[in-house]
Amino acid sequence: MFKKFKGNIYVLVNFNTISNAEQFTLKLKKLNNVMVLGGNTKRMLTYGRNYAVDKVSPSAFFKIHFSGLNTHWRKYLSYEGKGVRPDFYLSSTEDWIEQAIRKYCE
Repeated sequence: MFKKFKGNIYVLVNFNTISNAEQFTLKLKKLNNVMVLGGNTKRMLTYGRNYAVDKVSPSAFFKIHFSGLNTHWRKYLSYEGKGVRPDFYLSSTEDWIEQAIRKYCE
């Protein structure tokens, strides 16, 4: 859908952008008409917990939480602990929408 769109797309991200939203942001950044604005994302895009299946060790001292991700997690490992960087950082001292409009729409 985004590949077919002819206009510019501006995506706002910050520290509350996490998991699949971070992965989606990376995919969007590959498109020529997308500009990512804001701050670094949460830094938690490699490991997911889609299934509530836990295992308890025989001693009952440990609980194991399994990831629900398949082998695609490897391509996101370099972003773990760093997050996705925006193309343009926005100041936290003023409204982000106003900054984006001022920079890209005037």
